[in-house]
Amino acid sequence: MQSLNQFHQEENFIKHTIKYLQAIFADSSTLSSINAEHLVDFSSLLQKVDLITTQLKIPEVGLLLGKQRKLDDMGLLAFGMRSCKNLQQALEYSLHFPKMAELYAKIQLSFDGEYAYIEVTNQAPIVLVNDISIDDCLVHYYYGILNLIDVNPTHIQVLLTSQDPAKISQYRQYLDTHPIINSSKNALRFPQQWLSKKITSNINIQTEQLDDTEDGSLIAEIRLELLRHLGGELPSLEKIAAKYNVSSRTLRRMLADESTNYKKLVLDFRIAVAKLYLEQSKLDVLSISILLGYQSPAPFFRAFKRETQQSPSSYRSSIH
Repeated sequence: MQSLNQFHQEENFIKHTIKYLQAIFADSSTLSSINAEHLVDFSSLLQKVDLITTQLKIPEVGLLLGKQRKLDDMGLLAFGMRSCKNLQQALEYSLHFPKMAELYAKIQLSFDGEYAYIEVTNQAPIVLVNDISIDDCLVHYYYGILNLIDVNPTHIQVLLTSQDPAKISQYRQYLDTHPIINSSKNALRFPQQWLSKKITSNINIQTEQLDDTEDGSLIAEIRLELLRHLGGELPSLEKIAAKYNVSSRTLRRMLADESTNYKKLVLDFRIAVAKLYLEQSKLDVLSISILLGYQSPAPFFRAFKRETQQSPSSYRSSIH
């Protein structure tokens, strides 16, 4: 069964993609056949777009989509990436985040010597005439990197498995780089040292904002671990204990010595981060609840109101 998180992400992804397609196919009567209400998943949309692309002879539609798909359109995923300290943390966060369209493309981060690679593999269950998903993801991540860190775009190399020379001129229209065709993989290659570069648009959701504990304390370390899992399932006490090579019983005793317990630690963390999201973003309550690991908005709403005596919306209104 598809989780609330996956459904919410795929629904938003389809809506945004259709918005971009409306701009690309503005003069085409075939656009009327693309309707979000008639699509059961992103695969259906992809198949429709491939058909229209072939009919209209617009092979670079994936490049157009990738350039128009702004990072900030990705909702809570973008907000989470901007919360990271450096590019590697942001990329790993995006790769572990529940996929917006699981049947669209597989993205993975790899390394080779002094270079890092963002590899893209088409996962569509249908045969596509055009490399829509590959082109879309490569261009989207290309501009995403430039949006997150301050680097020279000419140092990002595009690798394509395609043997079509036309791909070179197509990519040159949209990127400040010369793609290499007939490669062993579809990927972006860039200096590995970039991974440690600080996010230039950092929104400063760091552990020092979450509490007043001293750096290096057990509580601060656990909060940092929880922060790394935003957008996914928060780790259990057992997983945290395993990370520090202690038993669950020992970890409970260590937290008791700090006058707290794991359940309270997670709750305090969620409330603190929720406050930051309500103060610094325009994310709705559904998105915030998903980001904090709740299965639905209701338990988040109850927990927030119980701890702050205000609803999330009331809290947001009070600080703006």
